Amino acid sequence: MDSLLELFCDVDDFYKKLKPESDKKMLQSGEIHRNRERNMTVSEMMTLLIAFHHSSYRNFKAFYCEHVSQYWRSEFPSLFS
Repeated sequence: MDSLLELFCDVDDFYKKLKPESDKKMLQSGEIHRNRERNMTVSEMMTLLIAFHHSSYRNFKAFYCEHVSQYWRSEFPSLFS
């Protein structure tokens, strides 16, 4: 699980640097989108996507149902059902 935590930290650090720049560009270009609240953070979702691409699963649904929801539920307490 240490590698999952390291991956999440790297993704979260990257997103924290990217978010202000992205928001500034969206305001300048006029592309303002709604900011709805989410159950999972963007960093958590990106961590799952990166972990999926590094896994041997062929589709995301199987990865999510067979691996994430069974073994990583404690790591991601706000998982979608």
